[in-house]
Amino acid sequence: MFLLNDLYRDPDRVVVTAHRGFNSRYPENTLLAFRKAVEAGADIIEFDLRASADGVPVLLHDPTLDRTTDGTGRPEEFSLADLKRLNASWFQGPSVAGRRLAEPACADARVNTFEEVLKEFAGQPVGMNIQVYAGDDIIESICSLYAKYNLYKKAFLTVLDLKIAKLVRQFDPAIELCVLSIRGEIEKQRENGCVFMQPRREHVTPAFCQAVRDADICANMFYANEADDIRKYLGYGLRGILTDCPDVVLITAESLGLKTRKTEKNRE
Repeated sequence: MFLLNDLYRDPDRVVVTAHRGFNSRYPENTLLAFRKAVEAGADIIEFDLRASADGVPVLLHDPTLDRTTDGTGRPEEFSLADLKRLNASWFQGPSVAGRRLAEPACADARVNTFEEVLKEFAGQPVGMNIQVYAGDDIIESICSLYAKYNLYKKAFLTVLDLKIAKLVRQFDPAIELCVLSIRGEIEKQRENGCVFMQPRREHVTPAFCQAVRDADICANMFYANEADDIRKYLGYGLRGILTDCPDVVLITAESLGLKTRKTEKNRE
């Protein structure tokens, strides 16, 4: 049985999160990017949720459709049927240094719903970091789908602040949370019952990594894409990395003699 927390128990194991999927090579927040991330050896797929006008959780990072699709405006202004008519591959990553394309990268890339992702990946041995940008009115729907697909112990919701965390727990206290407003504060993470945290690069030092281990917290740093950066943070003792380039993290970790999902599969 796949249990996400167990991946962090081995100090020699690196946990790789594919940020918006394998988005340095494939259109972000698409099923294709997630499939390729899993094939490459990522442990977790990270994606972002917003809401359609008819209250359906859909995958989109930005507050508007303009960067990644051939639409303009806010997703909550469009029905799901209208969003499905858009092509969602107009941006070439990585997310932090990509560019808008002259034409879409994939003819069939669409705006996906949360449930479409769950139908394909909930039964696979891969974790999910589900970043919630949707408004309060859609939280209950997200929590219901989390329960329907039994994501307990293999996924968590990443929310902006403690107010949203409280709302999630009103609907379902068993859902694991990562709260970004306290992302670098280990004591507050524990006080608020958060097992997962997402520190930024500036938070990560050797002392921070030791404190995370002592507190038994699963920390996934945002972000590292370059081999030199990855090597530095792994050297500090960090074992969880969000990345646009899961292939680079895997190669670098393995060159340091650290375990990954890919090396584990090779031993099977």
